[in-house]
Amino acid sequence: MAASPSTITPLGRSTKSSWIRMAPRLVCVVIACMVGSSSSTFTVTNGIMQEGTPDQLGTYILTNDRTGDFAEVIWESGGRLEQLNLNGHDVLITHQDNATMVRENPHWRSCPLVPFANRIRDGEYSWPLGQPDATSYSLPLNEVSDDRSDALHGFLCNKTLELRAKSVDNEDDGAMVAIGYEFEPDSEIGYPFHIDVTLIYKLTSDGITVTVRVVNKEDQIDVPLTISWHPYLAVQDVSQAVIHSACPLRHVVMGDGAPRHGDLIPTGNTETWDDFDGTHQVGGNSTNPTYMDDEFRLTPSIHACPNLEVAITDVAANNVTTVLFADPQFRYLQIYTGAMENWGESSIAVEPMVGKADAFNNGDGLQVLSADTTFEGTFGFKVRQA
Repeated sequence: MAASPSTITPLGRSTKSSWIRMAPRLVCVVIACMVGSSSSTFTVTNGIMQEGTPDQLGTYILTNDRTGDFAEVIWESGGRLEQLNLNGHDVLITHQDNATMVRENPHWRSCPLVPFANRIRDGEYSWPLGQPDATSYSLPLNEVSDDRSDALHGFLCNKTLELRAKSVDNEDDGAMVAIGYEFEPDSEIGYPFHIDVTLIYKLTSDGITVTVRVVNKEDQIDVPLTISWHPYLAVQDVSQAVIHSACPLRHVVMGDGAPRHGDLIPTGNTETWDDFDGTHQVGGNSTNPTYMDDEFRLTPSIHACPNLEVAITDVAANNVTTVLFADPQFRYLQIYTGAMENWGESSIAVEPMVGKADAFNNGDGLQVLSADTTFEGTFGFKVRQA
């Protein structure tokens, strides 16, 4: 289908089409399903993961045909970013085209986390926070072990999102898809609030950005909100990887037993942290890298250091560097290196967070979204080859 430099598809769900498994991921065999002309640098196409099985899932693939960069977003599973290839580098640990695994969601791979991220202690909070007439709410507990019993990572993951817009703009150098989900009043246990979520993915020659837009659709009341994302970055050897934060960080202190054990709920204290200055490797060895499940806070003011930027250099893979960047809405960071120890995957989870763990109770980074107002935050990735 021929397209002008900027082609917009209006609201509505896209039509599924037949797909052939090919590099880089999938190739559409129905030309009309593509946004962009045959001469376009960027395209947006429809895909199906594990087509023909009961668990098949619909996706969108954003492609830079000139460079081979591409991103695959699963709109039928929370809008998670399943695949990302930038500058010839496969950035993420994926589900290996296994739609059943996606639905089972064993490790929250690349899930957007809305309307809360990280842990809420015992799944309990009161709202409005700190008010004498606050209402108590109980969230479903989905992290239950000998160490803890918490509500974890919100409700968006595995929801089916609707298409809201898609476009290619070769003058502006990018491909975009916007998908969304509306949480109706009382649709979620423990979070009865009416909010609307839009995820806007944009692939450009510089990398990928993800904008999360949340609208409070309540008529009169404020709603609580925190947001994060849960990508696992593929690295050849975690122990040799080097982490560098452009902004100074402080380590958020958790209770006894952290980072492997205990409740992993912030104590309210922080401590100096210098290991992410770009000179320290993670440590350990390739089969048992140093274990981290640790949270950090940007210490400077937004004026002094407005944007989160964390670079992961994969020393064992010729020093290829993946850079996570985020706008001033994201002042917290979670780093997890335990995937190799716990399930044998060589990866580092690097999670930009708007608020601290248990923010619904401690208020640190908690967004108080007034009636009929909007939160918007953007993060993304780029890759530098050595």
